[in-house]
Amino acid sequence: MPANGTKSVSNNAIITGFTKTGAGGTVTFMTTNGSSPNSASGIYSNNIISNINLTGATIFGGINDTDGSGSGANKVFNGNIISNINGGTSTITGINCTYWGGTSSSISNNTLSNINGQGSITGINLGSTFNGATNSVLSANSITGLTSSGAGGTVLGISCSNTSTGILISNSTINTLSSTGASAVTGISISGSTSTAVVANKIHTLSSSNAGGSVNGILVSAGTLSTLTNNVIG
Repeated sequence: MPANGTKSVSNNAIITGFTKTGAGGTVTFMTTNGSSPNSASGIYSNNIISNINLTGATIFGGINDTDGSGSGANKVFNGNIISNINGGTSTITGINCTYWGGTSSSISNNTLSNINGQGSITGINLGSTFNGATNSVLSANSITGLTSSGAGGTVLGISCSNTSTGILISNSTINTLSSTGASAVTGISISGSTSTAVVANKIHTLSSSNAGGSVNGILVSAGTLSTLTNNVIG
């Protein structure tokens, strides 16, 4: 996008289904990988991705935004639904975002539900490539029914490695996450932070059926300052 430009991807729907019968490759439903400046804006709102069936080692990506190059646009993901995903043996990621910039970036009011596969599954991932946002929010997301079976893999509700100033992860519901593998099942994972606050989230019904597995409501594994307040884990 040019300086001060806006990209809006809104009100699209895949509801009656999509099936990929051949194994291998990647299926991504919305993606952008440009070099937009800080003054640009990207908006993803009210999209529906549902009833997807994949086979074998096929990677799934719902909404993927890696737009940026030494900068990051203001990015908003709001009101999207990703549900009823039946993957294969490769990774599944509902919403993935890097190059996090701007003064009002947010990932909020999204619903991710009934996502199944035999590899690693992540509901929402905020990566660490460019950490330039201020006062950004991940709020009021619903992440339920993420299941990794068979050999099993890591299952993450929300994963944040971004170290932007003032990230708030709040008021989300994360439940019914499970894996049969010797892997971790985690509601919220913080693997990088400068001043990240995790507040008033409700996390419950996480499980691993493997003796080598582990379960974490909230896991803070790296960063300089993370504040956890008023979360309910059960």
